[in-house]
Amino acid sequence: MKNVLIIAALLLPLTAMAQPLTPQQQHQRQQIRNQQMMNNPTQQRMQQESQSRQIQQQGRLNQGIQNQQQQQQQRLQNQIRDNRERTIQSQPGNNHNNLR
Repeated sequence: MKNVLIIAALLLPLTAMAQPLTPQQQHQRQQIRNQQMMNNPTQQRMQQESQSRQIQQQGRLNQGIQNQQQQQQQRLQNQIRDNRERTIQSQPGNNHNNLR
């Protein structure tokens, strides 16, 4: 255990000296990865399937959000209508007070 700590302590200054990748280097590495994937049909197919699943899931989530928004809007409209009716019925001199 002591040896591991000593080795880690010795390597720590080296990691501080390491230069981070520039955006250009990161881009080059990504291009190499992309080329490697293009050369690997299995990897490419798996990635396409994963993207398709993500797109389908996003569509389902969007549909769910739309449904929730429509339901919420309908509830709010119903509340407004009910409040309006109660307000009208509570007015003095209204002949419709006993309808409900």
